[in-house]
This record gives sequence, C-alpha cells and structure tokens, in this order.
Amino acid sequence: MERRNKKGKVIILGSGLGGLLAGVLLSRKNLEILLLKEKSYRPSHVREGFHFIPFSNFSEIRIKPTLLQELSRISPLRLPVDAEEEGRQLKLAFDKTRREIGFQVVLPNRRIDLFSDPSHSRREWRREFPNEVDRIENLYRELGHPQSLPFSPARSWIKRWFSFDRYPRESIDEMLSIFSKDFRQFIHLQLVSQSNLYSHRLPLVLSTSLLLNEEGSSPNLNAERLRKILLDELISSGGEVEEIAGVEKLEFKWRKGIFLSPSGDQRTWQGDSLILNSPFHRLRGFMGEKKGRLWPKWGKKVQPRYGLFPVFLGIREEVVPVGMKDHLVSLLDSDKPVEGGNVLFITLSPKGNTNQAPEKKRALVAEGLIPFGKWDQVSTEEQQKGVMRHLHHLIPFLDRYVEFEDSGYGKEQISCWSYPHFLYETTYPFRRQEGVVPTQLTKNLYFVGKESFPHFGLGGEILGGWKVAQQILKSFNRI
Repeated sequence: MERRNKKGKVIILGSGLGGLLAGVLLSRKNLEILLLKEKSYRPSHVREGFHFIPFSNFSEIRIKPTLLQELSRISPLRLPVDAEEEGRQLKLAFDKTRREIGFQVVLPNRRIDLFSDPSHSRREWRREFPNEVDRIENLYRELGHPQSLPFSPARSWIKRWFSFDRYPRESIDEMLSIFSKDFRQFIHLQLVSQSNLYSHRLPLVLSTSLLLNEEGSSPNLNAERLRKILLDELISSGGEVEEIAGVEKLEFKWRKGIFLSPSGDQRTWQGDSLILNSPFHRLRGFMGEKKGRLWPKWGKKVQPRYGLFPVFLGIREEVVPVGMKDHLVSLLDSDKPVEGGNVLFITLSPKGNTNQAPEKKRALVAEGLIPFGKWDQVSTEEQQKGVMRHLHHLIPFLDRYVEFEDSGYGKEQISCWSYPHFLYETTYPFRRQEGVVPTQLTKNLYFVGKESFPHFGLGGEILGGWKVAQQILKSFNRI
C-alpha cells in the first residue's frame, strides 16, 4: 500500500519541555514543525477530583523566578506570575521570599528545613549537627559562590553559566570524608533532589551550584503547566501535533532528509531535521542500525541508574503532621539500600488549592526508586508496600485519613518510551557548555533529553531546547 507523505522541516519525537521549547522557537522563525506525541503516555493523573503530577526532581515543582525570567526573555510567553513575584524587588516581598522553605530533608533521626536565605538554613545546621558546626561553616565557605543561570544568544551566557571546561577530579564525596554519615547523607539527598544525577562523586563546581543557588519559587507554575503553555504556543504559532504509538521505521537519506513511519500507521513524515525528546536509552530502537551506533558512544557515558516509581494518595489534610513541608526527601534506614521505598521523594499539593485536590484534602505523590533494568524483577506490589511503610513512619495514623492509594499509573506509564522519570550516573569528563550527550548528534539529528544537562534539572531541559533551536536556525540561516 502506498504511504501518504507529509513534509515538514523539523520533526520532534516526544513532547518534553526541551522539544516543546525548541519547537516554539523554530516555528516563530517560520519553520514547519511536526511534534509527535506518544499516545499512551500521560504526564499527569486525575482521580476523584485529585490531580497528581509525577516528577523527576524538585526543580520541576519549584520553578525558580530567575529561570522564568530568562525563559520569558528568550521566548516571550504569557507566564502566570502573580503580584508577589512581580514585586519581588520590593523589600517586603524580598524578605518573605528569603524565609521561604524550599524543601525538607528527613533522615532517620533528623529533620532539616532548607530556606532560600542561607542564614536561616544555618540555624537548622546548628540545631541538627551541633558537633560539626565549625566544619560545616568552613565547608560552605570553601564551596564559594554559585554560578548564575542566565540564557543569552550572545557569548556571555556561556561564560556566565558555564565557567569551567572539564569535569574536575575533586568531588564532593572527597570533601565530605571528614563529616559524619548523617551529614554526608544530608548533602547527598539535597544534590539528588535538585538534579537528575544520582552519584556520590559530583564535582565540586556542580555541587556548589546545587547546594548554594537557592531562591524562591513561583507558586503558580510547575513543569506540567509550563508544558501546556509551550504546547499551546507551538500550536498557535503554526506547529502541528500528532499522536503515535511508536516508530516503525526511521530512515536517513542523503539530500532527501529524514523519513519517519509510525507504528500501525500508513503515513510517513519527511523532514530536514529530527529532534529526539525522550530518554536516550528508550530511543535506541527507533534510530535504525546506522544511527543506533551512537548508543555505545553516548549511552555508556551517562546511564540510567534508577527509575522513579510513583504512588499516589488522596488524603485528608488534617493528617499532615505539624512541621511536615510540602516537598521533602526522606531516608528511612541509613543501613539499607535506597530502593524498595527506603528513599522517598514526596510532594503534597498546596493546602487549600482546589485545582489539585478537593476542599480540605491533599494530593500526595510519593516516588520510590527502582534499580534500572530490574523492572521485571521488582514486584510493583512490593514496591508499593515499601513506599507505604515509609509513609506510615512519616505520617502516624495515616490509614484513618487515606481516601485511596493508587500505583496503577506507575504500572502503566513506566514502560512508555516517553516516560522521563529517571536518575542518571556519569563519570564522563564532559564540558558544561556541551553537556554529557551533545544536543547535536549528527548533521540533522538533535537530542534534548535529560541526559544532555542532567546536573541542572529543569533548567537543563530548557537549556537543551534553546541550544537545539539555535543550532537548527543556524543550519537554515535563520539567525
């Protein structure tokens, strides 16, 4: 049967933030954009009036104002920034922001709130680690000042954000060797919570950016809402969106471009460039024999270490203990592996927000870790039991106030090729301006997954999309 051809200048495979941003920037320059979404993947889950949003790290649910300002500058969008954010320059708003708690780290015998203002966090260290205060103070002085995170089409954005060339040999775990086990775990959980990396050997310069670059967050915006804003902008600027199950065939033909045939479909799309916007290890089978050779080259340098498996709970708000914050990372047992629910990343919908939960109820997302490559060996029922044991430790009498618990989303979604919730490990000496996996793989093949800049969380996804757009516009002489 003859296939019906549909031409497009740029094809985007996957609907993550990086690909959406690239699509918006390219469509505004009058390039034809075709975005291919996975039919079965859902970035959020709705049940009985509760709205659950899984996440890979806290940067996705705590979007920083500076990141929003830079995003608005490189791609003017109508972002829902309220009066408090707009008035952040005023002293009253500024003081309020500095007292804001970013998230909470819970260890077996300690609970530490992390504030936007380091002086408030310092009081937390003094209370929880009284025997190490002097060493902790020295540590933070030695870490120095974090790098800012600006985007700019000029050369200065690279020099301001990416100020070093090579991955330095000295890592944070070497610097922490003189500290107690609890403090080392406290630092490590902070680093994991703000990036897509799970490694004890993060270089000092990256650790400094993650540990010290705290600030307030926008209360009206998270990654899911930003994704919807970008998708609407892409469509309104002329981009097309199609849903597909997968890719049956992907061909790269010299001078003719790229031909993509979706699974179970008679259509074929032709484009001059292809943007891959999905976890790199999930795309290997789509890339064909020739392009699939890129997998050994880059896939070995940044590898998924854990998948995040979400369990959703609808609860009544009176069960939330006094002192428990809306976002927290918790370690239940210091002597056990992190999987099986022993480490949880937890977020609660804001109190009183009826868009995410019915009145006087809260939507709770608890994400545990499953070692990558062991999906078939790990029972999702056992994983859910481990998560619930941990939650019962954090929230006494939880059973009395639970409306329901739901792990069905995780069972369905974790096998989707668009499922993005992974933590990675790398020891590759990458350049920050290039990332780990480069955004341009070959002449007409681009990548904007989390593996490019895993050390910057959501900011890394946005940076990848911006870089790809600039590279493609340059190839079309549209800059």
